[in-house]
Amino acid sequence: MLLLFACTADGNTSIQSFHSAKKNLEKSIYFDNRETVYCSASFDSEKNIVAAEGFETTKYVNRAKRLEWEHIVPA
Repeated sequence: MLLLFACTADGNTSIQSFHSAKKNLEKSIYFDNRETVYCSASFDSEKNIVAAEGFETTKYVNRAKRLEWEHIVPA
């Protein structure tokens, strides 16, 4: 006997934009724990990154100094 179940997820119903999601993360989640999930790099309230020990780049020097919210948590 084969049973099939349909499952639907409502998904996000309250955050309307990526910009709003970033602001929500900053105010609600990262206000007192300013460390990224991926590489444990710390960042300040101005979103300036303090690179993890051993991290070096010659190609993306300016980019490596700023926080990019889409890279702070896994998808």
